[in-house]
Amino acid sequence: MRRVPTVSGSVRAVTPAGWFVAAIALMIVLDAVTPGARWLRAPWRLVGLVVAAAGVALHVAATRHFRHHHTTHAPLARPAALVTDGPYHHTRNPMYLAGVLMLLGLDALLGSATPLLVLPLWMVLMRARFIRPEEALLARTFGQAYAAYRTRVRRWI
Repeated sequence: MRRVPTVSGSVRAVTPAGWFVAAIALMIVLDAVTPGARWLRAPWRLVGLVVAAAGVALHVAATRHFRHHHTTHAPLARPAALVTDGPYHHTRNPMYLAGVLMLLGLDALLGSATPLLVLPLWMVLMRARFIRPEEALLARTFGQAYAAYRTRVRRWI
């Protein structure tokens, strides 16, 4: 997994992308080993492609906005700008929300209930390990501007 240097100088061994890939693998294993109840049948499982594609599109849009503002999207790296437009006008964490949509899409494609258990676990992990520290960094870096943004825009949706 890629190692990302953080503002504090420490290194986080696993990035959100690494945890995302691990969540995908766990969902597939759970589906194969203990699928649980089937909540979607073919052809309705193909709805998962639409949901996952929406997640991919959201992630691409969020990444482009970071590039447009010449700031990093690396977790816990010092940002050069507070991005509040585009998808960031609607959610403070569009990249994490995109991950939720992609994982939900995968579960729909699998069509079984057990892999869905991974989704809330991934969300809790992202919040504890990345979102909260990122929010603290943004508050220290951008002060009142970030505080005002937090009051206007929700974390997820």
